[in-house]
Amino acid sequence: MRTLILTLAIFSLYFSATSQNVLVFTKTGHYRHACLPNAIKSFVEMGEENGWKCTFTENASFFTTDILNKFDVVVFLLTNKDILDNNQKEAFRNYIKSGKGFIGIHSATVTELNWPWFGNLIGARFIGHSGVQKGKITIEDNTHPATKHLKKGSMVWEDEWYSLNKTPRGDVNVLISLNEDSIEMKNFHGKDMTMGDHPIAWYHIFEGSRVFQTQLGHRPEIYDDIIFRKHIIGAIHWVSKKE
Repeated sequence: MRTLILTLAIFSLYFSATSQNVLVFTKTGHYRHACLPNAIKSFVEMGEENGWKCTFTENASFFTTDILNKFDVVVFLLTNKDILDNNQKEAFRNYIKSGKGFIGIHSATVTELNWPWFGNLIGARFIGHSGVQKGKITIEDNTHPATKHLKKGSMVWEDEWYSLNKTPRGDVNVLISLNEDSIEMKNFHGKDMTMGDHPIAWYHIFEGSRVFQTQLGHRPEIYDDIIFRKHIIGAIHWVSKKE
């Protein structure tokens, strides 16, 4: 799988002056999601369908100012733990300050947990999860490109539900939240994962950059789901200022 990712990076690193150049970063410092191959495949297909030029890598040496400046969007796809050194962090900060777009998918909130700046960028931090369960999510705002294909109100979704160190509401614009009464959160491995207010998809402007985070995306099947794909496509369009 790692060979595939690096091969995709080699063959995708040709930048377009007209389409969106997207860097999909998949480096992990600990757990590797079983859904990662299907997640990468979905980005290949979404890129072909939407005219994105996607570069896939788990090589953090891409995080230099010169290379990052070639991209319109950086996606942290199922990343986790410590994945950048200090020079790479500085290059990424400069990228964000330049006004380019960032998307975090699922475990991006488990990434760089000891870096306060990244915590402010992403909006909140993972502290645990309640396992894969069917639950009810509430579409709070369907005027955003990432949710405009959804009806406002409640729908059932099966996923792994992350709990966070705080609700990001107040610092970000919440698109989707979880109805905690619809799943078991109080007794997962003896831990209480309830948050009360439980956003799971949001966006904001941070240091000039458009930032989008979705907590959805644990199960492999999700990446074939047109509902989820439209969620990500809309997010890409928004952070790259196409919508």
